[in-house]
Amino acid sequence: MDPSTGGIIGLANLDNTVVVFKRRAIYLISGEGPDATGVGAFNPPYRLSVDTGLYDVGSIISTEKGVFYRSIRGIEMLDRGGASVQYVGKAIEQTFAAPNANVQNATVVPSQSQVRFAVMGFTYSYDWNAQAWVRSNYVNSYSGLSRISHAIYQNVLYMGLTRASNASTVVREQLSTSTDGSDNGTNATQILRSAWIPVADMHGWGRVRRINILGQCGIVNTVVAVQCAYDYDNFATTAVVNATIASSGHFHIRVRTTRQVCQAISIMLTVTAPGAVGTRFTVSQIDLETSVKSGTLRRPDTVSY
Repeated sequence: MDPSTGGIIGLANLDNTVVVFKRRAIYLISGEGPDATGVGAFNPPYRLSVDTGLYDVGSIISTEKGVFYRSIRGIEMLDRGGASVQYVGKAIEQTFAAPNANVQNATVVPSQSQVRFAVMGFTYSYDWNAQAWVRSNYVNSYSGLSRISHAIYQNVLYMGLTRASNASTVVREQLSTSTDGSDNGTNATQILRSAWIPVADMHGWGRVRRINILGQCGIVNTVVAVQCAYDYDNFATTAVVNATIASSGHFHIRVRTTRQVCQAISIMLTVTAPGAVGTRFTVSQIDLETSVKSGTLRRPDTVSY
């Protein structure tokens, strides 16, 4: 291995391959290796064509989809074939810009197709089927957390919550509600963010007039804050539109965008429910009402070029 890429700082298992992490490189080592008599050897290390390596040792976690880890830019995933690295942490990369934003614990929850990372008193969950992130925070008796640990026992997720005062509590996740079952019946705030959605072709702009959000919620008077980011910018400077779900069951939220003309849009939902415990908030569909920006060239339907 090239010594200029630094020393070995982490290892992971990927099927029958050992993943060797350095600060600025990743190597794969395959083969049976030597037997009990010392006969045989591993194949020569193969270096992946990536510019970054491992930044945070506590972030390494092996799943059925591959190996997740944190590089200098955020959460990455080395796929099962070991041929490519996908940057899956774009939506939460600002989290790691904060000082001391280290991954304290990483756990895979196979029953939910999720991998979870504990960072600075929050849990960031990535659903690899939906390719979406959710951040969970802990309020009331669990506020001011300094550390979170996760563990799976008999297909149930347990969390060890440690406050700044070093007082610790172990809680069990209840999938039937969006609370942990012990936090005074208070629902955790859910944050859902979409990927960037192009609304025009590469030569022009588009217009997003309204956003339709369909889903299901079991708690009356749940407030959904809808915020949009435009043209690959962040959410910091965009307005928030609040919508209240007046009844339980299926819902349809229709909001007008604060800015219509754009090239791409990303949507973030911040869901806050009252103290009552109920089924979790889920989104089944997001539709955009779009049109072509006025003044652009319109081609007849019979023209295919």
